[in-house]
Amino acid sequence: MNIEKLLKQEASIRKATVSDVISDLLVITGPGGGKTTLAVRRIKHLIKNIKVKPRHILIITFSRDASANIAKKLSSEGLGGSIDWFGTCHAVARRI
Repeated sequence: MNIEKLLKQEASIRKATVSDVISDLLVITGPGGGKTTLAVRRIKHLIKNIKVKPRHILIITFSRDASANIAKKLSSEGLGGSIDWFGTCHAVARRI
């Protein structure tokens, strides 16, 4: 398989990851795999295009660094502070 075909497949997978709203989503990649970017794009798509209320979105991360990174990216997309249920697994569990 040539590299262009692989890149085209990857692009279509990323697009489906952002736009598929029928099911829950689990993204597993290594460092630098684009998890945060995909999550932020999906959240933006859900809020702006599908009209999901931000209070119906739950974001759980495993580290404070990941939470801070997502919060920064959400803020740059104009979505900062709009999602109530957001934090590390420990912080969310404590709120429950």
